[in-house]
Amino acid sequence: MISLNEKGGMAGNILAIMVLIIVIYVVVAFKLYDPVTIQQLTQQQSSGFLESQTESGGSARLTVIVVDKATGKALTDAGIYLQYIVNENPKVQTGVSTGDGSFNFLNLVPGGEFTLRVDKVGYKEFTTTSTLPESQQSTLTVELEKANGVLENIQQ
Repeated sequence: MISLNEKGGMAGNILAIMVLIIVIYVVVAFKLYDPVTIQQLTQQQSSGFLESQTESGGSARLTVIVVDKATGKALTDAGIYLQYIVNENPKVQTGVSTGDGSFNFLNLVPGGEFTLRVDKVGYKEFTTTSTLPESQQSTLTVELEKANGVLENIQQ
């Protein structure tokens, strides 16, 4: 219990209260995080990509590969948004393309309709609506066009 102390004065009491608040924060923070989830996330990040997961109950996987339309080179850090419906409930998954331009969406329901949107700074946005094939693994290559009026090199 914290009590007023004439020797330490007000500064000592404030310090004791701050230490108590920090201890409470740390205890609460560690109880909120699921260690399995943190370990899985760390393993996925160290393998070079994050894979999106949902509770849709599907078993299909969609790999999106984002490339520059003019050069064919993989585009890193493109935002990828997947919208679809499962049991009459709208679902959204998002991701960012990795060094090889890819991102994996997991646990999708085969045969379902989806809308895919891909955007990256300096490029025109790409949007398409399609049906996920019945196969368990599908790959979709998206070619982004450079946007007009974008500065490619800025020199001082």
